[in-house]
Amino acid sequence: MTHPNTTRLSSRLRLLCGLALLLGLCIMLCGLARPAHAQSTLSVSDCSSDAQLQAEVAQANSDNAGDVITFACSGDIKLSSTLSINGSMTLSGSGQSVTLDGGDSLQVLDVNSASFTLNALTIAHGSTQSGGGLSSNGGTVSITNSTFAYNHAGTVGLISGSGGGLSSNGTTLSITNSTFAHNSASSGGGLSITGESGTVSISNSTIAYNSASGGGSGGEGGGIFNGLDFNVGTVSISNSTIAYNSTGAFGEGAGIYNEYISTMSISNSTIAYNSAPSGQGGGFFNGGSVFNGATVSLSGNIVADNTGGDCLNTGGDNFDQGYNLSSDSSCGFTGTGSMQNTNPKLGPLASNGGPTQTLALLKGSPASDYIRLSSGLCPKTDQRGHKRPDNPHESACDIGAFES
Repeated sequence: MTHPNTTRLSSRLRLLCGLALLLGLCIMLCGLARPAHAQSTLSVSDCSSDAQLQAEVAQANSDNAGDVITFACSGDIKLSSTLSINGSMTLSGSGQSVTLDGGDSLQVLDVNSASFTLNALTIAHGSTQSGGGLSSNGGTVSITNSTFAYNHAGTVGLISGSGGGLSSNGTTLSITNSTFAHNSASSGGGLSITGESGTVSISNSTIAYNSASGGGSGGEGGGIFNGLDFNVGTVSISNSTIAYNSTGAFGEGAGIYNEYISTMSISNSTIAYNSAPSGQGGGFFNGGSVFNGATVSLSGNIVADNTGGDCLNTGGDNFDQGYNLSSDSSCGFTGTGSMQNTNPKLGPLASNGGPTQTLALLKGSPASDYIRLSSGLCPKTDQRGHKRPDNPHESACDIGAFES
């Protein structure tokens, strides 16, 4: 016969074991629900070397949780090695003046299939074969309020350099309120956009004084090169200025080079003062063949005062959506409100307010107050963030990136 005390003890033990198992299960489930790493804010306080910055980037790569790296110092940080971005993170120089400097000897940023945001930083003096300032392969990259300057992509052996400032390969890329200036490469001096997929958006930005030399005898896309076989991505450019870019002796598309089966749209932008050889599309080149032609849609743009002709089309499709202005007849504008052989009366590239430089419209410009609001082609602001129209009593806005 079992003693009653023994029975009660056995029951209590079973109850305690059950509670312990339940508690363990709860702990395990809570552990699964909790992310491995919570987002952190990391701070760089020493800009005299790149040691702390490299360590914080390594930590953010390890966390892969969208860490935000800020700066509590200003300065020109000389890099000892390329900053490799493999995890989700943000680099933000907001409130400071920080340059990430490749010293003309190494690439500044290499982004691989990551979600990466660059804010309020200068990327300078980077050098490599593709993407001197930044190279991205897949993933998502967002660039705001930043400057890419004096970066270079050089030819290595028989492989030509591309994307002096930035090279994007199949990346979802967004560029806003930023400047690409004085960068150089064999093709795509400012930016090179390639790959079989990817979406690129450029807004409220300036791309100027970049060059595509082609090793001194060619080069395409002094400002922007877009296109590669089977490139089915899309590029949109709005409220932006593309000026003073150049190509080499046999280059095409000093401002923009668009080719193969890529699709591009350009709206309310100014493409001027770019330089290519005679007849080679100083402002814009759109190319293709009977098998694969690039498509470009244009509305509310100024394409003018480009050496080598404003436009060159060799098999691609140009769609004039209206209210475009060119200083010659090479673009073939015939859409509603579009003008050819017209001088827009542009000023030089200068700081006219806003975060980026622009080409102002001079007094008496035919581009002033020309696009009817009823056309649906007037965005709410210009490149600088100024209202369109600038007068609430006006019923039209200006052509191009600048609202006078």
